[in-house]
Amino acid sequence: MKKLEAFAIGILVVFPLAILAQDEGYYDRSYARMSYVKGDVSVQRASDQGFEQGEVNLPLVQGDKLGTRDGRAEIQFGKSNYLRIDANTQLDFKGLPQRDGDATSLHLLAGRIYLRVAFLDREKAFEIHTPDASFYVLDQGLYRFEVSQNRETEVFVFDGSLEAAGQEGSVQVGRNERLTAVNGDLRSPSSDYVVTRDDFAEWNADRDELHKPRASTRYLPEEINEYQDELDANGHWTYERPYGYVWVPYISDSGWRPYYNGRWVWYPIIGWTWVSYESWGWCAYHYGRWHWRLGLGWYWIPTHHWGPAWVHWWSDYDYCGWSPLGWYNSPIVVINNYFYDRYDHRDYPLNSRALTVVRRNQLQSRQIARDALSADRIKLVNKVSLRAQQPDIKPVVDRAGLDQRIGAKNLARQDIRDVQKSFTPGGIRLDRSRLINDVRNKGAVDSFDKTAIRERGLNASPRDIRGSGQTGTPRLLNKEGFKTYPSRTSPSSLRSDLSQRRDEQSSTPGRYAPRELNTDRSPRTYESREPRASSDALGGLLRTFRSRISESATRSGERDSIDLTSPRTRSSNDVERRPEIRSNRDSDGPSYSRSYSSTSRESSSSSSSNRPSYSPRARESSPSSSSSRSSYSPSSSSSGSRSYSSPSRSSGSSSRSVSSGRIHKK
Repeated sequence: MKKLEAFAIGILVVFPLAILAQDEGYYDRSYARMSYVKGDVSVQRASDQGFEQGEVNLPLVQGDKLGTRDGRAEIQFGKSNYLRIDANTQLDFKGLPQRDGDATSLHLLAGRIYLRVAFLDREKAFEIHTPDASFYVLDQGLYRFEVSQNRETEVFVFDGSLEAAGQEGSVQVGRNERLTAVNGDLRSPSSDYVVTRDDFAEWNADRDELHKPRASTRYLPEEINEYQDELDANGHWTYERPYGYVWVPYISDSGWRPYYNGRWVWYPIIGWTWVSYESWGWCAYHYGRWHWRLGLGWYWIPTHHWGPAWVHWWSDYDYCGWSPLGWYNSPIVVINNYFYDRYDHRDYPLNSRALTVVRRNQLQSRQIARDALSADRIKLVNKVSLRAQQPDIKPVVDRAGLDQRIGAKNLARQDIRDVQKSFTPGGIRLDRSRLINDVRNKGAVDSFDKTAIRERGLNASPRDIRGSGQTGTPRLLNKEGFKTYPSRTSPSSLRSDLSQRRDEQSSTPGRYAPRELNTDRSPRTYESREPRASSDALGGLLRTFRSRISESATRSGERDSIDLTSPRTRSSNDVERRPEIRSNRDSDGPSYSRSYSSTSRESSSSSSSNRPSYSPRARESSPSSSSSRSSYSPSSSSSGSRSYSSPSRSSGSSSRSVSSGRIHKK
C-alpha cells in the first residue's frame, strides 16, 4: 500500500514537471489560425520564407503578410476574436502578443475587413493602423475598416468603441458611429450613415452566427472552450478513466493515425509545425494528447497547453519519422491491439500503428498521407530511436513554384500606400465640434465647402484657408491671422510665454501684441506700446481739439466734415487748416506731443460721397440739412449737439480715432 501511495505521489510530481518542460517558450496567442479560406488567398512568410497558399489551420506569426484577390479569409486570434478579410485586401501582421498584456497590431494597406472582438483583457489590445490614421479598440464589439482607392480610411463601429488617432490628436468613436480619416486628418464622427448590406456584410453575419456558442455541456478547459462546437460537429465525447471526458473523431480510414493527414511547415523559433487538413485539426494537434483503446479507437485528451506539434522525432540520412505523445509525454505504441502509453525502450518498434515515416526529402510534402511509407516498407528501416529534438532538416523554398508566382501577384505593392507612421493614442483629445466632416477628398483650396465652414462658426474667408495640395483638412486662420490648433500647453504656461514676448517687443516701435490671454473664439484685443494718458488729461485733450475744430469751422463759414478716424480730407483747402494739438505735461498724467494732420488725397470714386458715414462712437442717427449724406452724432454735451460725418475712405489706408479716452489702432 505504501509503495502504491509513493508511486501516485511520484506521478503527480513528475507529470506536471514534464508538461511544463514541453510547454516552455510557447504562448498560444502568438500564433493566429487561418480558420476559413475561399478563393485566391496568399501569405508572404516572415524571415524570407517565401509565399504560401492560404489554407485552413495554417498558422500566422508576427511579420507575415496576407493578400487576397478574388477570395476571402477568416483569421482566429483565440478567445473568440476573429478577423474577416474581403477580396482585394492587403494586410500585414506587424505584431502578435508574445506574453500577457501585449497588443495585436495589424496594418491594413488596402481593402476591407471586419474585426469581431469577443474578449478584451485590456483596452487597446487590438490596434489597426492604416495609411491615414491609427485605431485602438476600447471595448468588445464589431468594427469594419475600409481603405478605399481614393485614398481615405473609413471605420464603422457597429458595437463597442475605439479611439482614432491622427496627427493633431485623437477622438473616441462610439457605437453606431462612422469616422473618416485622410492622411492623418480626422473627420468628425457621425451617426447619419447607411451601410449597404453587401455580400461582405452578409458573409460576416453568417460567420458570426456560425461561431455563436451552442453547446450546453462543456468538456474543454476554459482557455480553449471556443473549439467546443467545432469538435462536437466532428466527433463525440465519452468518459475514459482516469482522464475524464475524451473526444473521439469520426474517422473511416482504418490506416489513419494522428499527424497523418496534413503537412509540415517550418517557422522561425518554433521550427516544424503541423498543418492539419481536418477542419478540427487546430485544437486536436496543437493542444492535448492522443491515446488508443480497443473498441474505441483513437481518442483525444484535452489540455490547454499549445505547441507546434506534440510528437517525438527520428531521422537518419534517408528517412524521417514521428509518433504522437501520450498523456505521460512518451511516444505511444500500438501493436496487435495493445496500447503502450509509457514505452521507454531505446528502440521504437517498427510495427507500431502510431509511427509515420517519410523520406527525408519529403518532409515538406503537401500530402504526407500519400508519401508515407507503408508498414511493409517501414520494416526495411534498420531501427528507429525517437526523441524530443526536431530533425536538423533545413526548409527549402521553391522560388519558381506556382505558390510563389501567385503569392507575388496577390501581394504586389504597386499603387498601395504603406503605413508611414503609427499615430499614438492619448495625449490631446480632439473636440468633436472642431473636426470638419464636410471637407472633400481633394486638398485644393477651391474644393473646400466654405459655406459649411462658416456655418460652424469658424471665422474663415477663402483667403484664410491654407491648403497643402494634399488630401486632408485645411488649417484655418481666424480674423487676426492666427492658426487655430488644439491647445498643447496649459493656460498658465501660455500666459507666461505671452508676457515674455511682450517684454521682448516693448522696445520695438509700432509693434502690437495681445493684451491678455484670450481663451475663447472672440477677436483678440490689442493695446499700443505707447504710454497711456489718464482719463482727465485725455478728456481735456479732446475738449481742446473739439473747440479748435469749432473755431476753424466758424471762421471759414463752412461746415465741412472732419474725419476723426482717418488722416485724409476731401478737399485741398483742408491741408492749410490742419488742427495741431500739443499738450504740455499735466500734474495728473504724462506729457504728450502729437499732431493730427489731414493729407490731401483724391477719392477713387466720386459717388462715394453719397455713402453713409460713421463716427467711432456713433449709435444714434440724426438728419442733417447741410449735407446729402447721413451723419451720426458721436456724442452729446450740455452746450448743444454737434454732428461730425466721416468722409468716404479708400481701401488700404490706416487711421487713428480718438474716443472714450483711448487710442486705438485700426
